[in-house]
Amino acid sequence: MLLGAGILATVFTLTGGGASEVEIAEAVVGEIFGQSLNSSSAENGHVGYRTFSDTDIKYMYGALALVTVCANVIFALLPSREVENCIEGKDRPKTSFRDQMYYITSTFMDFKIILLSILFMHLGLWTMFWVAVYPTTLIFNNNLASYTYLPAIFSAGVGVGETAMGLFINAMSERNKDFGLQPTMYIGSTLSAVVIALITLSTPMHSTISPTNELPLLIEPNIVFCLLVSFGIGLADCCMNNIRTVICALAMPHRRTQTFSVSKFWQAFAGGVMLFVSPYLTMYHYTVILTFSLILSSILFFIVAEKVKRFERKVTMENLARAKNQLKMDETQLRSLFSSLAELTSQGPLPVQAYSMLVTRLPPSAVAEQLHQRWLADYRFAPVAASILLHMHRSDARHLAVMSSALALLLNDFKNSLEVRHCSRLMYRNSVRATFAMYQAYAQIDSYVAKSLVSPMFSSLMTLIDNDPDAADVEVAGLMMCDYGKILYDLNSYQVDIIIVKIREMLISDEPFMNKEIRQILLHAVDLWSFGFSELHIPECLSYLPKPLKNHENHDQNHENHHAENGHVKEQSHEEDLKKLQKQLSRESTV
Repeated sequence: MLLGAGILATVFTLTGGGASEVEIAEAVVGEIFGQSLNSSSAENGHVGYRTFSDTDIKYMYGALALVTVCANVIFALLPSREVENCIEGKDRPKTSFRDQMYYITSTFMDFKIILLSILFMHLGLWTMFWVAVYPTTLIFNNNLASYTYLPAIFSAGVGVGETAMGLFINAMSERNKDFGLQPTMYIGSTLSAVVIALITLSTPMHSTISPTNELPLLIEPNIVFCLLVSFGIGLADCCMNNIRTVICALAMPHRRTQTFSVSKFWQAFAGGVMLFVSPYLTMYHYTVILTFSLILSSILFFIVAEKVKRFERKVTMENLARAKNQLKMDETQLRSLFSSLAELTSQGPLPVQAYSMLVTRLPPSAVAEQLHQRWLADYRFAPVAASILLHMHRSDARHLAVMSSALALLLNDFKNSLEVRHCSRLMYRNSVRATFAMYQAYAQIDSYVAKSLVSPMFSSLMTLIDNDPDAADVEVAGLMMCDYGKILYDLNSYQVDIIIVKIREMLISDEPFMNKEIRQILLHAVDLWSFGFSELHIPECLSYLPKPLKNHENHDQNHENHHAENGHVKEQSHEEDLKKLQKQLSRESTV
């Protein structure tokens, strides 16, 4: 419409726009003396209406024909290949012409489509009215004959209205899921009724058939009023066409193409019938027809929309129930898998690609929560979880949701570290181990995101060694310094110096839990720090922790196990502690 308005304005500027105001004035004077602007109008007693010369008509239709040719050329040159990762064309079944005809015929007979056919026919009546009938009344109305650019202004008003309503519907649909159904119909039907009323009150009765000098029913039209009406037409038309598109997609989801084709058939049928009988219809006939079709189509639309919404709710509930059952099964299998992996890690490294793909079946939040539970229950699982996240990122960078959820759980544990440590020191130490393991993974994924774990690493080490520590706390702090000292030293050497001072104080302390093994771990950390954690300067005899101390890492797992004989904390006790912790944390914060 906006392009058409520009074309009309250009043509009228080049050609002078038909009958001039002088000619119109002369015709009005001529009427007094029994003369007229042309013979055809004189015979009917109509003078002073808007005329178009042959040059106007040739230029207008020539420009529109050129636009049509360009549009068809562009359409023919559009690429036919499917867009990558587009669900619309994925696995689209190929059907024969006979099958297509069968689908269209069955669509015609569908009960919902039969009800919606009234809406489709109303669209045809409404479209033909504002495209053909109402612009004709503007031309045949003597009161508007002096406005040369009125057709261009009318077209521009409709185009602006269509654009404005399209932007409004798009913005509201982002906030309200079903805004394209009943809310848009309420707006569209109300606007249509208002526009029909304004047109009826401002249009002479017989101006739809021939030029006339009749006065309108109530409102004398002018250029501003016509622009306002055209803007309202654009608003209402955009609503009604948007409703048609949405309801065609929802009424028969598996036959959207056929449903839309049926809607266009009824629209064209009703519009064609209106054009055939238009020479016999006055303005009031159109008012009655459009009002009746608007009311009936609105009622039937709301009936179909409610049926569609009930069907959607039913399907959604069934899918949710099915997904919930599948999720429970998948979570059980994933929990069993992670438990097995934790046991297998003690026997050597595992190929992460063999199991990282299994976790993609679950929602990201569920995967992250299962990883979270496992690294809190078993310190050996922290490197496995980090490897899973890293491999998922390398295989498909779109798995950001899992990594984001896991990071949020880590940071939430740090935020509530006092509560976690009070609930279970073992889970707190395992969380610290997981933080260090995850930092290495996130540093390879996104160095800026990994910086969010720097402060938790230093703070956690200080808590382990300087906040009422026990044997397992000091041991884990020493092991973290031995394993990750180089990383910490590169991040903040000053903080590392402070931690080493605390370690030296612990070395010379007379705490009862300070045994030979723990002192050797702390001494090894101090030795590494003395050489700046540099592999080039550290003597080979000091670069590795003695083997007996490697096996001593199991002491962390044995420390809080008072009932298991094999040195591993029972799964049931871990889960009970974890549930207790989650209930406590849920009161203060939600990830």
